[in-house]
Amino acid sequence: MTDQKQCPFQAPKPKIYRGETGLNLLGKGAKRDLFSIFNEKSYRLKMSRQPMLFRDIFLINNPRNFRHLLADMPERVPKSELLRQALEPLVGDGIFLSNGSVWERRRAMIEPAFRALTPTATFEHINGAVDDMLSRLDHHVGGRQIDLEAELSHVTADAIFRAIFSEKLESQVAMDLFSSMQNYQHSLPLLSFKSIFGLPKWLPGGVSRDGKRYAGRIREVLKQLIESRKASGEKRNDLLQKLFEARDSQGNGFTDQELVDEIAVLFLAGHETTASVLCWAIYLTHQDPQAHELILQEIETQLGTDPIDHKRLRSLETSRDLFAEALRLYPPVPFFTRELSEPTTMRDWLMKKGSMIVVSPWLIHRHKQFWKNPDSFIAKRFSRDQKEPVDKRAYLPFGVGPRVCPGAAFALLEGPLILASLFQKFEFEIETDPDLRPVCRLTTRPSHPIYIKITGERQPQSQTPATDNT
Repeated sequence: MTDQKQCPFQAPKPKIYRGETGLNLLGKGAKRDLFSIFNEKSYRLKMSRQPMLFRDIFLINNPRNFRHLLADMPERVPKSELLRQALEPLVGDGIFLSNGSVWERRRAMIEPAFRALTPTATFEHINGAVDDMLSRLDHHVGGRQIDLEAELSHVTADAIFRAIFSEKLESQVAMDLFSSMQNYQHSLPLLSFKSIFGLPKWLPGGVSRDGKRYAGRIREVLKQLIESRKASGEKRNDLLQKLFEARDSQGNGFTDQELVDEIAVLFLAGHETTASVLCWAIYLTHQDPQAHELILQEIETQLGTDPIDHKRLRSLETSRDLFAEALRLYPPVPFFTRELSEPTTMRDWLMKKGSMIVVSPWLIHRHKQFWKNPDSFIAKRFSRDQKEPVDKRAYLPFGVGPRVCPGAAFALLEGPLILASLFQKFEFEIETDPDLRPVCRLTTRPSHPIYIKITGERQPQSQTPATDNT
């Protein structure tokens, strides 16, 4: 086996903009892949200013600076119009887009709902979806290639659907919701030049007519599901029930429209983001000899052929480490955009009101100063016995400050479970285009399909019972 310290595994990288200065926002590549706007210098700088037509764009990579903005003074950096133009038709005033008192009220109601859903109940929802995924893949042993990302989108959508509604993603209504969500994302423009240049909001632009039609269909399906549950009077241990019971400081619950907003956010953020990271995690773990050996060793010693229950999942440290490293290299939401609500000075720069602030987990996670071998997939980078501990200030896959993703715990349970389950159950091959690289299309995606071919069920190396080290 290759010594990873001498020759770390190089993860696929995007094409680099060859310009010397500035962001290549007007280049042809920006319409297809937002990573193409960066040059080599972008991965070393701590802060930059890009003058546009009616506003400046400030790119902030320094952890001390962006954490000061996002965590210490979030009221100065509300969500930007760039995101609202893309997602408002789908999520309305959901917590992903709302600002001020609307966001404060809704966030205060949603956080207890997530906390009230116990880890055991969450595991059961996710594990049911994983079991169904493994059953689907059973039918492909020795058969045709499968689009890995499509299969992972299915299982993660099934998991979040069960967590919200306590139902499988298999009814016609559920599959209609899933396909409409896929179509909506594909219809979104990568760049809104109206927002980037600071042009008036009344100018045309934003989501296409088809995109608005898909969003309308999604919201109608969610409304029907909510009304059906209310009419049944049935109480279930899921997120929808917790949202029904949520109350604000005045004792008021969510309206039906607000419920549709928030469930649309949960469904959008709860499956596509995790699926994209998992696609990379499986690909990298399979391709890197050290990572592949480590996960198989863990499965052999901790699981054997036993099913992964909630207690055993806690012992799968390597699976968690590999998922965390994939999150670093390929953060699913690679850009956080904000707009300054008042003038602010930072690093001797005066940032005017209305300036766009960009904090990019993509750049920060691959920054030359904050990480050793930043472009390498290092299986043990996040392990507890790592001699060079990670600077967690430069690790923000779920955001920073009060707007950190409330579903982070769900993703951190789901990702390692799916990763370990696939490697425990099957022997498989992976094929893709040699020019595979990451591209940014709303989320961080592979430029070419990654195909998986199931060659057989994995045979245990020994019959020694798995040990439970929990």
